[in-house]
Amino acid sequence: MANMLVRNGADPEMEEVYAYGIECTLSTLFILVLLMISGFILRKPVHMLIFIAAWLPLRMLVGGAHANTHWACTLVSVGLGTVSVMFCAFLNRMYIAFLMMMPLSVVCCVILFLIAPVIHKNHPISMRRYRKTRVIARIYTAAECAVVILIVLSGSRMIAPAFMVFFTTTVLAVIGWFSKNTDKTFMTVRKQ
Repeated sequence: MANMLVRNGADPEMEEVYAYGIECTLSTLFILVLLMISGFILRKPVHMLIFIAAWLPLRMLVGGAHANTHWACTLVSVGLGTVSVMFCAFLNRMYIAFLMMMPLSVVCCVILFLIAPVIHKNHPISMRRYRKTRVIARIYTAAECAVVILIVLSGSRMIAPAFMVFFTTTVLAVIGWFSKNTDKTFMTVRKQ
């Protein structure tokens, strides 16, 4: 596909960049399709749609732990999404778990507010982009936390997938934060 772009007038020096972008896009689409199939198999397609809609932008903004290959990324992403949606039924049945989702969401929000974005060495960005992403990640995190709290207060059982997005993204961000693959140059910026 990248070769075809170059043959049709795209910059030949950018062919590898095009190939990588196409590969990432196809990998993401493959993950989304597998997640939706998983949602239908679990008979929870709405829960899975909520999970995907909240998880994808938050994960892209927050960063964190990344797999070393597209296949590992696919396995981890589909596994996390599937387990999260399966766990939703358990969370919705337990009243105490339902009540704990609001304070746990606030804890996740604080953690993400402090450490996001977690930049992986394989995905370097400029300081300017880092600062912009940090602001956007904080706004999105606060907005998602507010949505989770509103859902809890409304008594809706759709809280579980929204909470699981927050929880899994926070876990991946914390793992990424302590990973040797994290770009540590941005950690000094946080203290300024």
